[in-house]
Amino acid sequence: MSLQPTTVTPRQRTIQWLMYTSILLSLVIFGIDASQTFSTAFYAAPAPIVLSIVHHITILVMFFKEQRQSHITGSLPVMAKLGTTICIWLLMFLWLAIGGLVAFQIDYNLHAFDVGPQYRKPNEFTIAFFTFVVIEFIVILAITILTTVERTILLKGASQTHLGDVEK
Repeated sequence: MSLQPTTVTPRQRTIQWLMYTSILLSLVIFGIDASQTFSTAFYAAPAPIVLSIVHHITILVMFFKEQRQSHITGSLPVMAKLGTTICIWLLMFLWLAIGGLVAFQIDYNLHAFDVGPQYRKPNEFTIAFFTFVVIEFIVILAITILTTVERTILLKGASQTHLGDVEK
């Protein structure tokens, strides 16, 4: 079982660009969050923001180091390793939780104070924050699906290659 890390699949290239997009979105979300001094439901947002940025930068650096190596190795590419897949699944659930918290806050603000002058609508920062969190969740979901599919395909291909070598 030998895979060449210098061979980049189109799926890996897509994952790479989605990670760039996710880093950019995380920075935008952080900016919106910081402008509101990390208030209300946003208090939990810095954790997935920082974790996403650190995860993506780490994977991208490992990906580029892997591409510079010209020798054949028996390991999976970094985009398909089990640790990458598990971490991206955890990030997806963190972003889902943040989206749920903000959606709850918006719903609470719309319905809790709907009588009299205390009626509060979510401000534009909350709506912008929620919008970018939903977009980030979709990007992370796409990365999650693609890394899982990449891992599955490479493992199936490696096991079939290995079985073919044994039969010969």
